[in-house]
Amino acid sequence: LPLKPLHEDWITVIILLSAFLFALVRALSKNMVPRLTRFFLFRGVNDPASRDVAGIFHWQSTILNLISFLILSLFLYSSAVWYGALPEGFHGITFWLLLTGVIISAVTIRHIVSFSVGFVSGQSEVFREYLNGVYQSYQYSALFLFVLIFLISYTVFFPADAGFITGAAIFGIMYLFRILRLFIIFLNRNISIFYLILYLCALEILPVLISVKYLTGLI
Repeated sequence: LPLKPLHEDWITVIILLSAFLFALVRALSKNMVPRLTRFFLFRGVNDPASRDVAGIFHWQSTILNLISFLILSLFLYSSAVWYGALPEGFHGITFWLLLTGVIISAVTIRHIVSFSVGFVSGQSEVFREYLNGVYQSYQYSALFLFVLIFLISYTVFFPADAGFITGAAIFGIMYLFRILRLFIIFLNRNISIFYLILYLCALEILPVLISVKYLTGLI
């Protein structure tokens, strides 16, 4: 039988766990679909609830964030396996755990930096509102990537190359929506576009360029 690197048993466990958690949140929370619609239609940008820090950490959001980290790291792992970009000394679940730790660390650092910048600049509500959109972009990206990973791993009619390219495009689109929401927030708050450009260069563009440089070096 041909080798199928994306059919390892532990990958199946992660997919089943994510599906169970998705179903749990969907069954106990009735506002998941409206939240998705509001995100893509840029609604609720000035909603006071979006600036409430408790909204980021309520149990539904916490579970969705956990799923997001699991699925994003699984997508990166599957891409690395498929394109032969695994670092030496790392393989299987070890590399996936490393990716999960890196993603959680990066998100945590972004969270701390954004709150610190908001506190120092006196614009805490703006950055809390933006962070809410950041977490939503991760959650909705993971929802689409979950479907792609399932199709890639357990079907034969969906080419893996097309799946990984589609996944990268979806994440890119979500990233653009996130930036547009930040732009709208700054405009509604009458904050100088200069500060927006400064923020984007320091906390958005620079990390992306570093990540792309690292990944292209591996490939």
